[in-house]
Amino acid sequence: MAGRGLPKAFLACIELLTRRKHGLISDQDWELLCRLPSHVDDFKRNGTYGNIEMMAMGAPQFALPPNMFDKDFIAAMYARVSPPHVA
Repeated sequence: MAGRGLPKAFLACIELLTRRKHGLISDQDWELLCRLPSHVDDFKRNGTYGNIEMMAMGAPQFALPPNMFDKDFIAAMYARVSPPHVA
């Protein structure tokens, strides 16, 4: 990740979490989104999960309250919106 911008999937994840924070995603749509497979195990197998965890820890700097979503939830949401081979 050094020297590169933030991945588009991470920005999409932050956008989704921010919209949820402001009530712009309905409970029904949020539930459907959370049911999507997260592919976390795929990211762990391909060795990129450490980068995802680092991004998840920094997510509160992007207008997310630190206690609204925990690091593991943010990492799983990122893994939902990013194919495992892209991270």
